[in-house]
Amino acid sequence: MSEFREQIELYALGKLSGEALEAFRARLEADPELAAEVSRELEMLQAIRTSDAVDAFRGALAAQEAGWVQESQQPAALLPKKRFVVLRPFIRAIAALLLLLLVVLVFWRRGITKSPEEIFAAHFNPAEALEDRALRRDGSGADETPAAAPFFNLLRGAEADLRDNNAPEALAKIDRLRAMPESAAYADQLAWLAGLARLQNGDAEIAIRELESIRQGFSSQKRWFLALARLKAGRKEEAVTDFEALAGSSSPYAGEARKVLEEMK
Repeated sequence: MSEFREQIELYALGKLSGEALEAFRARLEADPELAAEVSRELEMLQAIRTSDAVDAFRGALAAQEAGWVQESQQPAALLPKKRFVVLRPFIRAIAALLLLLLVVLVFWRRGITKSPEEIFAAHFNPAEALEDRALRRDGSGADETPAAAPFFNLLRGAEADLRDNNAPEALAKIDRLRAMPESAAYADQLAWLAGLARLQNGDAEIAIRELESIRQGFSSQKRWFLALARLKAGRKEEAVTDFEALAGSSSPYAGEARKVLEEMK
């Protein structure tokens, strides 16, 4: 949801209006994940507003104001003018600084533990995975010959769709690829691409089935994207098991798996 962060914050603070507000409300109705993110933002702001510390600051300022009012009603000759003039902005500044620190602390603590949706969005990067993986042949069958050019062109087209975040078109191409005779040699490649496309399309359970069907190769990629798919599908315990296995391995995803486990605490 990082692309909507500014709009979420403006909406939560009541600063969206007119067409921008109407468009954002329409998007909320159409996007349950965005609606959930906005709900969390509103809850956080409400928690800050109703915090005991905030109430204490408000009470202290109110008491100070009352003292200033009472003091200002004394004869001018009795007023310690310098203290009245200097201390008032100083105390206000201290209170404002402490309140700011409280808000920063709330946001900082919020960043330590992220929701499964936030973790998934931060670590799901199919385009990067595709760059790391050359076109491969996992069984006997078609080589990249002129006769097989339509198959390979379509395969690269499906990969390009994934990089462009166009999962529906990628899935349509994968279905066509699976109907072609060359597909037997690339069953695992197509299952991996289908798993990525299903995840990109929000179909976590189907993605799990596609990734689990991979027979050989793709060991690191398979486990990493299975872990993300299980996290997105709400299978937290299974996801943690996968992330822990990756974190303790020599997989290129080991470091990122350790970050995910930290974020899930």
